[in-house]
Amino acid sequence: MTGVRIGLVTREWPPDVYGGAGVHVEHLAAALRALPDGPDLDVHCFGGPRTDATGHEVPAGLQGANGALQALGVDVEIAGALAGADLVHSHTWYANGAGLFASLVHGTPHVVTAHSWNRAGRGRPTSWAGVTGCPPGWSAPPTSPPTA
Repeated sequence: MTGVRIGLVTREWPPDVYGGAGVHVEHLAAALRALPDGPDLDVHCFGGPRTDATGHEVPAGLQGANGALQALGVDVEIAGALAGADLVHSHTWYANGAGLFASLVHGTPHVVTAHSWNRAGRGRPTSWAGVTGCPPGWSAPPTSPPTA
């Protein structure tokens, strides 16, 4: 290992993978862990305990809250656990808050992978960047025109 500690943050992690972002993160983690001199990788995900990741459940005081507040509560828990990471890499709006909070609180560099919500033109392609854990002034690259 290189001694570089990366905190990889995701909502989806096996056995709770239901979309492309979860598949992407699972494959990325496997590739990083397979590198002979790769980083020390700490995966943080939403949900219960895992053998190969740290699961973070919705805080007790937010169990009855709406889903957005629950996600932010989990993000705060994850951000606290990311102290000491050299880099945080987050995926999807659910987890990007944890990366933003870790960056603000711990001074950790934060890489965002903003997986698209645009499904056949019915989503919100890039206008949501400011509320997904991206720093002020950040903008997403342009997206391709939707396909039907």
